[in-house]
Amino acid sequence: GGLMQFRAESRVAEDATGDLDDEGSTYKFRRSRFYMSAGLGPVEVFMLADPRLDQPLLDYWGRVRLLERDSIELGVKFGQDRSAFTRSFMTWSPGYVFMERPFAVDDMRYDRSPGLALDAKLFGDRVYEFVGSTNADGAGAPNANKAGALFARVEGSVFGPRPAYSYGDVGRSEKPVLVIGAGFVHDLAQLPASVAGVEVAERDVDGDGDIDDIRVISISGDILFRYMGFEVALEGIFRREDWGTIFDQADNAELGQLFEFDDKRNYIGFYGDVSYAFDSFIVGGRFGHHRQTPLLLDGRTREGAPISKRLVEGSGVVRYLHGDRRVYGLQYTYLNNNNKDDPEVLNDEAHRLILEAQLKF
Repeated sequence: GGLMQFRAESRVAEDATGDLDDEGSTYKFRRSRFYMSAGLGPVEVFMLADPRLDQPLLDYWGRVRLLERDSIELGVKFGQDRSAFTRSFMTWSPGYVFMERPFAVDDMRYDRSPGLALDAKLFGDRVYEFVGSTNADGAGAPNANKAGALFARVEGSVFGPRPAYSYGDVGRSEKPVLVIGAGFVHDLAQLPASVAGVEVAERDVDGDGDIDDIRVISISGDILFRYMGFEVALEGIFRREDWGTIFDQADNAELGQLFEFDDKRNYIGFYGDVSYAFDSFIVGGRFGHHRQTPLLLDGRTREGAPISKRLVEGSGVVRYLHGDRRVYGLQYTYLNNNNKDDPEVLNDEAHRLILEAQLKF
């Protein structure tokens, strides 16, 4: 199976004088995805590809069921897949109400990386547990991060069946469903060659012959409630970055300025989605807020530093479901860059309008 997405998008933002300026409108064939899955006895395999990308193979993993007894199932999973940290990133785009992930999640999430994990389904799949490790260098990247990252996630249904990774109560649940989840990551991220456009002059500050690491600890928590077409989804993320003595090196002064020479940095982000599904329509609203970090993880990079310390997001969406295969949607997003107690930046507001058509096959 697979999907294709076509998108028209308009972006308007404040310029240096405070006036609204058109940043450009685009119409593009945004995404194509093709997947294949198969199972034979205790073995399950999955592949997901986009032929338009330089690295067309996105996901490729296998799972072997080691134990199935009463209400317990234990398996081992290996290969490359979406990192099991935030529920919103683990959800494939056809399962979204909104056309884009929250900005808070995109800043602090992990991506795809090769790895190995153990997972368990307990009490008839009402509880799911995952513990594993990846190289945390991004999809298809060589294992430059020698220590890798340790992932752990647990989620459970308080009442109702544990749903698949999706948003929007399209099936209009006849009984209330409440699912609570949490994720944890410990990552010794290798110091990249550049951070948000700033070149890292000295990557081996301690002089041991190896590139230095940044210790990153991340915690996420999420709640999903749905009943008779109504759904509320909440997710929060905490990240702590420990840069050690990297900023003390005189050659890394520009990098230190980017982080205000604060070698231990804490970041918090959250969002909340509310949606209601009619027979053929879904409407939804979102509010999000997070402290922006110049450092992206798992092989991802920024071209430049964020223009403010915090970002506030507000979105509204309406989607029309034309049968099981075609979906049309319109989304408006308001963004406000905020410095809290510090002076405000001039071009702090932006508006985005997205019109999208999606075909599943």
